[in-house]
Amino acid sequence: MKKNILLIAFLFFSLSVFSASTIYVETDASILRSDKSDKNDSNIIKTLSKDTKLELLTMHFSGWSKVSLGGTTGWILSNELTQNTPKILAKVVDKNTIIKLQSLEEELLNLKQKNQQLSSESIDIKALNDKIKNKNKAISKQNIALQAQLDSPLINDVNWYLAALLGLLSGFIISAFIARLKQKKRNSFNTINRSY
Repeated sequence: MKKNILLIAFLFFSLSVFSASTIYVETDASILRSDKSDKNDSNIIKTLSKDTKLELLTMHFSGWSKVSLGGTTGWILSNELTQNTPKILAKVVDKNTIIKLQSLEEELLNLKQKNQQLSSESIDIKALNDKIKNKNKAISKQNIALQAQLDSPLINDVNWYLAALLGLLSGFIISAFIARLKQKKRNSFNTINRSY
């Protein structure tokens, strides 16, 4: 009987040493419940993320631990807890830092929207650029075709024929004019001028 009392006393003291200590949630989506039952969802107080800091109040032999989180007490499975401090703890930030973070998040969102807008404008500009390149290629092909036509021997021959024809025509007009002038001069010599 003394052994049982000593064993109970030892358990009580070891639990009291372990109680009211800081512990951390070891798994994601651990559930804080109002009682020691995971049969229904009506007793769920809160879902806790990994590395959440808790205060251990008591540990029960059934595998449940009574914990406190910001004034709220509840039960959580003991195998989801650890006494080891996480390597990376979220830093406690003041209100100004939270406001700065929110403004930075808003600015990041605005920059993402501007980036999307610029991307769509860039796509539009690229499409226009492609259209201009295609038109320039078509114009270049037309220029090459016209230059080939101008450089063709037939066009050159036609140009020579036109120049020769124009030279003959102008020569004919000049010679007709000169002949007319000579005719007038002869007529003026044949006319007798009488003076009375």
